[in-house]
Amino acid sequence: TGLMGGFVVSELGRHGTNMVVATRGDDMSWRHLKTCADYGKIVPSYININDEKSVRDTMKSCDTVINLMGKHYETKHFAPSLINCSFEDVHVRGAETVARIAREENIKHLVHVSTAYASKDSASKFARTKAEGEE
Repeated sequence: TGLMGGFVVSELGRHGTNMVVATRGDDMSWRHLKTCADYGKIVPSYININDEKSVRDTMKSCDTVINLMGKHYETKHFAPSLINCSFEDVHVRGAETVARIAREENIKHLVHVSTAYASKDSASKFARTKAEGEE
């Protein structure tokens, strides 16, 4: 539902593709995508990347999965020192979960999109975890 997601959904919508759009957010996080396809072609699915069942239920009826998950900052719990959703959660464990479930559910095609500046040697934690998620 982010920047890349908007472009992908728009392009697939132009071709009449039925889509299940997974979002970690609420209705506000995907509502801008409603105009990208005909009525009924986009079905939202609310997932928690730490809840395998929600990811599996979303992917169950799909023949192609395009993983565009990413975070630009880690979100914190109400207690300032507790991180409740880290780069590792989304970029590494999230990517691994999606890939494993795709294999287990016999998904025909899995496309994983990372970032151009993913590097294990980067000073950026974002870029390092994106590189880890690519493996």
